[in-house]
Amino acid sequence: MYKTDGRRPRHHPGMSEFDVELAQGMRVVHDGPREGPPMLLIHGSGASGSTWNPMIPALAAHHHVIRVDLPGCGQSPPAASYDVPVQAGGVAALLDELGLRQVATVGHSSGGYVATALAEGRPDLVRSIALVSTGPSLDALLPQPAVLRFLLGPPFGRLLWSIRSDAVIRSGIRATTVRPVGVPDDLVAGVRGTTYHAFRSVSTGRSADATAIGPLVHPERVNVERTT
Repeated sequence: MYKTDGRRPRHHPGMSEFDVELAQGMRVVHDGPREGPPMLLIHGSGASGSTWNPMIPALAAHHHVIRVDLPGCGQSPPAASYDVPVQAGGVAALLDELGLRQVATVGHSSGGYVATALAEGRPDLVRSIALVSTGPSLDALLPQPAVLRFLLGPPFGRLLWSIRSDAVIRSGIRATTVRPVGVPDDLVAGVRGTTYHAFRSVSTGRSADATAIGPLVHPERVNVERTT
């Protein structure tokens, strides 16, 4: 694997956020000691791996944390398909390339569908999954906030997406939270890097994906934890 500048990544025991690779069509960031137990973090719709930044110091103290920008999101190039099984297959190929097994996998929002599909398709790769704000069935999904429906809907969605300001992005992020939160610049930058096609494809396809993967993965095959 190579860094995004074409050089081979450095190999040293204490990894940091500067250990960045582009593999399997995804930007991958490593944090924490490489010899630590692996933990994979998968972001939600329209976001990027920077979503997890506030939690990295605590998680990376004892884990080898792997963050991905899913295809078309953040700093990852677009993909031909944003279907959940395809995304899960790409993540599986990434873990195979890294030589990792029995990974603690965390998915936020639509990233939880990718985590669930990964556990269903490749249980050998997943030790446990934690699902954050992921609906396990259609009746668990909440309506999209009005600002997101406005950005996604025709006929102006694509145009508005291309000219949206940082203030609009922050407003869209805050519309998804249950209480007021600060939105850091790196999170805004990650959202800005997400393509309209990727965001719309993932967001509008969530209902179909929830039906396709069913409720949760079989509990006897993987340890599942849900949190809101």
